[in-house]
Amino acid sequence: MLLKRCNSVYRTEVHAFLKQKYGTSTEAPNDCTYRSPLPAKASVVICGGGVIGTSVAYHLAKLGLTDVVLLEQGRLSGGVTWLSSGVVGCLRKGAERNLCQISVSLYKKLQDGGHDIGWSQHGSINLARTENRMIALKRLVGQAKVQNLSCTFLDKKEIAKMVPNMKVSDLEGGVWIPEDGVVDPAKLCKTMAFLAAQKGVTIVEDCAVMRVTSASQRVKAVQTSDGTIDCEIFINCAGQVMCTPRSRADAAL
Repeated sequence: MLLKRCNSVYRTEVHAFLKQKYGTSTEAPNDCTYRSPLPAKASVVICGGGVIGTSVAYHLAKLGLTDVVLLEQGRLSGGVTWLSSGVVGCLRKGAERNLCQISVSLYKKLQDGGHDIGWSQHGSINLARTENRMIALKRLVGQAKVQNLSCTFLDKKEIAKMVPNMKVSDLEGGVWIPEDGVVDPAKLCKTMAFLAAQKGVTIVEDCAVMRVTSASQRVKAVQTSDGTIDCEIFINCAGQVMCTPRSRADAAL
């Protein structure tokens, strides 16, 4: 179970990172490295080997687009993804809620398919300490139920029954969301990269994006630490730091 108090998240389960190796050939080995030579060109170049970049590569491959090159300046999942808590909470607004529900469905499918991504679905409780917070939760619940997200209001006694060690005297109530869970971000990232590579996506680690060049307002090529690759589409999935300020500025154009 996950417990959420306003913006802080308290986790009752801690998943060991990178401790177990995958046991079958259909699973991604934790020590798998990708050091392919940089191709001269590709239809799509993805910058960033975190959970967003590998997810884009995985879904493009599922759609049949495999002329894709994913570039990671270090190792897969070694940036912001590695620092992520992995908490998946669906009680959000609009598009964010839809994205979370799609993610839950994908994680269940991957875990049930034999891929150890550390998915644990024990639900969560969003807690309210003030009346205004409770009103905000009621609004979110009203929107969520329209999109078939299962959620239930709890009073203090019900929360105390579910979490005996929690202090509830200062609470107005809470919302129970049984679909919420926790995933191991590193394992998820490497699994999606492995599945994308199986379908033909090229992944190049230790390859930093230095500059994105364009002509006539269209991307033409990507300059990297390993050379230049021509492309039609450039997808920026970098984390908080994308190599250099020049790279961020050029990629935004």
